[in-house]
Amino acid sequence: KLALRPKDVIVKSQFANMREVLIELEIAPLSNGCPFIIIPTTYEPGEMSPFTLSVFATNPIELTAIETDTEEKRARFGWERQVFRSAWSRENGTCGGCLTSTSWRRNPQYLVRIKEKTKIVPVLVQGAVGEFEAGAGEDEDEVYEQTGSYSSSAEYLPAIGYYILRLPTRGVNRKILQFDGHERLGSTDFHPSWEASGKFRLDNPDCDYVIIPSMANANDEGTFELSVYSDKSIEVVPMDKGVDAAAFMQGMINGRSIEWGGWHVAMKGGAWEPETAGGCIRFTSWRRNDQFLFYPQREGKVLILVSLDNVPGWSGATPLNASVGVVMTKGDAKRPTAKLLSLDRKRRPISMSQYSMNGEAMLEVPVQPLANNAPYVVIPSTYEPGKVCGYSITVFSDVPFTLLSARPFLPPPERSLIPSTPVSNDNWYRQMVTGKWQGITAGGCRHHVTWRNNPQFHLRVFGKTRIVLQLSQPPGGQAASPFFPKKVSFDGGDNLLQIGMYLVKTAQHFRKKLALRSVEDIVEKTRFQESLEVTIDTELEPLEGGYPYIVIPATFEADENGPFTLTAYTDRPIELVPIRTDTDEEKAKYTWRQETLDGAWRDGLGGNSSSPSFLLNQMFVLRPSSKLTTVLTVYQHAHEKDNLCAIGFYVLSFPAGFDKLKEYRAMVGAGAEAEKLEQIKPVEGKDFDVIGGATGLSPSWEASWKFDITEEDLSKNIVIVPCTLHPLPKDEVREFSLLLFSEFTAAPQVSLHLL
Repeated sequence: KLALRPKDVIVKSQFANMREVLIELEIAPLSNGCPFIIIPTTYEPGEMSPFTLSVFATNPIELTAIETDTEEKRARFGWERQVFRSAWSRENGTCGGCLTSTSWRRNPQYLVRIKEKTKIVPVLVQGAVGEFEAGAGEDEDEVYEQTGSYSSSAEYLPAIGYYILRLPTRGVNRKILQFDGHERLGSTDFHPSWEASGKFRLDNPDCDYVIIPSMANANDEGTFELSVYSDKSIEVVPMDKGVDAAAFMQGMINGRSIEWGGWHVAMKGGAWEPETAGGCIRFTSWRRNDQFLFYPQREGKVLILVSLDNVPGWSGATPLNASVGVVMTKGDAKRPTAKLLSLDRKRRPISMSQYSMNGEAMLEVPVQPLANNAPYVVIPSTYEPGKVCGYSITVFSDVPFTLLSARPFLPPPERSLIPSTPVSNDNWYRQMVTGKWQGITAGGCRHHVTWRNNPQFHLRVFGKTRIVLQLSQPPGGQAASPFFPKKVSFDGGDNLLQIGMYLVKTAQHFRKKLALRSVEDIVEKTRFQESLEVTIDTELEPLEGGYPYIVIPATFEADENGPFTLTAYTDRPIELVPIRTDTDEEKAKYTWRQETLDGAWRDGLGGNSSSPSFLLNQMFVLRPSSKLTTVLTVYQHAHEKDNLCAIGFYVLSFPAGFDKLKEYRAMVGAGAEAEKLEQIKPVEGKDFDVIGGATGLSPSWEASWKFDITEEDLSKNIVIVPCTLHPLPKDEVREFSLLLFSEFTAAPQVSLHLL
């Protein structure tokens, strides 16, 4: 008998300083035909003396001594025994605790291999045999009832026990890191005792088995002896020899992995503070999380373990109101030590663990060295932002590797220092501005004439600059995305707005952008999507003349209200400031005065300047009172992009006035003969001149032209002629708006009215 559990004991005598002890009981044969076992013993170990065992019975019995002094007897009655002595040690990192502790993997592990079906009895004893003494004359039953152990010193002992796992295959040579995928054959109870034992049947020689002895609580230290008894010949091998503390600390500093339990291992510690607790990649704040760079030396696999640590009020044995997980993706070869700013599944496949409430999460990923020595990027996080706690990240791999921390973000320097600040070594500068679409500033995308009303931001670069622009909105609800196709509401709010932005050139220093010509003006733009964020990733050179770029965040539809944040991540300092129009002084410097008139193109009339009916288009008289800069825009009212027609406008001057033009239009309206109309029709170069305009005429929502009115233009009779490329078909009418933007002055310097 090797394992003695309370339920196994039928009866026992008192332990007393007497020449004999007596037990009287009635017994019947066991149903399975097995014998009873009598174990005579002294109370203390190491007390030697001969004894006589006498059994008196009312019926014949068989009494046989279990002796193992010969090979034959050992084969029949004995067990093979293998003994291992080790310790749970903080210095060697082996006091991992039981399964409720995330550090259970640190415990020593023992590999068991069998050749045939085998019974084993692992006996785990803590401390040296005889180290724990019971008081003389104490009652053993009373001690057990009080302490759960037959040692009276058990109340001073930590609880111990062990687990036995069956692995799917044979040939394992590394420590077990996760229970998933392995069958748990059994375990002992964890209670304060100097030993824990049990009997187990191992029936599959094609599988390996693992014994994991541990204390109940992590970081409890102590020595132990593991004896593995078996009825057949087996192989038992320790799977690790602990960790050299000095090598482990050096590895944490330089990031190089060390060997442990058949694995290459590295560990980093950290904390999610209010500024860095960014949450998972559902939230735009994910970039705030610490990031780690993983460089494998060759092809292999990696297991990444993230564990919560140093959490106020959390013991590790009960769930915390914070789930933890980890993401791994490919890094940026151009900036290998900087934080990753964008997650693009097409360019960088993403591996992500489940987010777990039990204090740890593990991710297993195949890896290989990446081109141009780019790293893999590992991002541990809590599920929701703002969960403040400590954590540790432990990386296990079957190949050597290096694990480094990505460089943190740098705040923008003072504005006066921006042009002269040197480029940092692989750091990202981060600059954030906030705004909102509300009322008149909810202008919508450029399909709406009101797009100009959106908030706009000046962006100045002072050298070739890599920039990642991120436009984000708060999570009123989660819409479909490449990572999470199912809509999930975080706070019961409405679904997200469709957001996007334009990055455009400009040729002036202060005022808002009014005209967007796709080829000439738009440097980059995003798609409009129902997402928490959209990004632009590009390189910018300073514009000629020192002009700034302009960033225009927008919703797809007009009149959709909501706050937003615009964040610029750059490899060198920049300037990002809003174009403010709150005060009269700001309006005079940054904004434009606007005047709008509506009109329509009607069937059979109009067309461009080569069309016979060009002069029958609606015309608008422009009367400036001083020289100034204006922007003219014609916007067509189309419901769908596919329904757009080619539009534009001409700016004409009539030196002799508009009398002849008016007479010609009146005669056309009266149905005059064609011959008479040709005689009076104004002719270009004789009766009028083309000053300029948006004469390209292409299918678009609007056409714009910047018109710098000079001193000479003040005396001219100027009309604006919005037109389509061709006259409209019969019975078709298209409405448009003519917008006149002029420099903001105390009083209007230009007027516009229908001819």
